[in-house]
Amino acid sequence: MAFILVQHLDPTHESMMVDLLSGHTAMTVRQATDGMPIAPEHVYVIPPPRTVSLRR
Repeated sequence: MAFILVQHLDPTHESMMVDLLSGHTAMTVRQATDGMPIAPEHVYVIPPPRTVSLRR
């Protein structure tokens, strides 16, 4: 299973969530980017001001 975290932040505010979560889980935590494949046992953080769309 993969987890995708969507934060509600000011679009000009830089997220520190990847660094914060990395210290509290054994899963790989990454900032999501366009076209990135989704892998199991990963946490993906959507950066502001982005939207997310997933497809199979």
